[in-house]
Amino acid sequence: MILFLDFDGVLHPEPSDATEVFCRAPFLWEILEAHPNVDVVFSTSWRELFPVEVLVDFATRKGGEHLAGRFLGATPCLGIRDEYRCREIVNGAQFP
Repeated sequence: MILFLDFDGVLHPEPSDATEVFCRAPFLWEILEAHPNVDVVFSTSWRELFPVEVLVDFATRKGGEHLAGRFLGATPCLGIRDEYRCREIVNGAQFP
């Protein structure tokens, strides 16, 4: 199973300040630990700014590092607006 993960509003409030960024990541770690058959693909707009390795670090830093291998890659950037992000998911993920 694949979980397509956004960051804004999911791993931190939207909008957020520097103290809140990724404050909800521990909830993701709990879900992944409870469901070992689920891997993660990034579908966040952050993938346009940072390589997958950096996204994994953001999502696992300060306690979730043991889950880093469960993050497989990112959806392709098709140059379309966020409301069409589902098309990027349907068009497949880019895995390392």
